[in-house]
Amino acid sequence: MRQRKHVKVPRLIREIDYAYGDSLIEAYWREPYGNHGDTLAQFIVLELRDCVSFNQALKSQIDEAEHAIGQATKQLEQCMEALIRLRNQCPR
Repeated sequence: MRQRKHVKVPRLIREIDYAYGDSLIEAYWREPYGNHGDTLAQFIVLELRDCVSFNQALKSQIDEAEHAIGQATKQLEQCMEALIRLRNQCPR
């Protein structure tokens, strides 16, 4: 029987997982390229893995995570604005 490798989940990830609400943040933390069915959760985890120094103090992790998620939010808002502009160009 194959043993599952234990992956420690940082507090920051546990808190974000709780806020996200369906345990998929933690699932993607444990298996980033697994097929868990939620690409937004996967995106959040991959962004945090890229941008947060999890070996630093929790406050530093929070600062880095806020910056990363804030930047992603701005980019998503820009995409939404582009969709609205495009919709407004469509014939009614």
